[in-house]
Amino acid sequence: MIKKLYIGLFCLLILGLAGCTKTIKDTLANVNAQGEHAEGNQVKSLTATGLTKLDIQNGVGDIKITVGKDDNITVKADVKVQGADTEEQAKEILELIVLIQEKDKETASYYAAAKGSESINLEKWLKDTYGSKLNLIITITATIPESIASFHVIEGVGNISIDDSNISGVITSGVGDIVLKGVAFVEKTDITSGTGSIKVIARKVDQAKSVHAVAGVGDITLSIPEKASYSVDISAFMKDDVKQDYNGGGPLFTLKTGVGSVKQIKNELK
Repeated sequence: MIKKLYIGLFCLLILGLAGCTKTIKDTLANVNAQGEHAEGNQVKSLTATGLTKLDIQNGVGDIKITVGKDDNITVKADVKVQGADTEEQAKEILELIVLIQEKDKETASYYAAAKGSESINLEKWLKDTYGSKLNLIITITATIPESIASFHVIEGVGNISIDDSNISGVITSGVGDIVLKGVAFVEKTDITSGTGSIKVIARKVDQAKSVHAVAGVGDITLSIPEKASYSVDISAFMKDDVKQDYNGGGPLFTLKTGVGSVKQIKNELK
């Protein structure tokens, strides 16, 4: 019965992918277009006293998060404008892009916007103002203190990497890989990639309640310390479901792929 369900899912996915593959290719082709271009960067920083949550939202470009040695949150945005008619136009657009930093209760939030149009989606503003041929790629690099343990990280097209942090919350990429390395899970965590792989190398899981990872088109790789107590519920394409407890069981890792494999590898973190 399970095999039949997966075969049906496969047929539906093939029909869907026939349309969405072209969309993905078109998106990536636009991102890689050149024309006249300009580059620049901006940096925002604040003291993280009283803060526990980081919110980063980005349209096109990678997001990289690492743990620093002080109590500050420092975020750098490397901005590239591509496909402009002239060099002057590219520089004009670059000067209009601003990195927004907001602080609300326990949350520090970061996103890019157009100067004077902060409430409007940046990609919509760019298209409405300059046309669809322009591309805006923003790579966001954040350094955070250990006190930040909750995340709301949303990426449209690009990879997400988080290293050596305590982690919970929501991490999502529409098109891109997600890599969490050396992380200690706490509370609940949801990890989703529409098209891209997910790789999790954990150093601790004992404070976690649950981890839910879903890859629409892509593989999932999980690495947990050998002596850790945890449970897995795995649903992979064209494979039988697997439920298993390790060292008596513990926090549940639910791993699902639409088209892709799920595997567990040896944890070599020290």
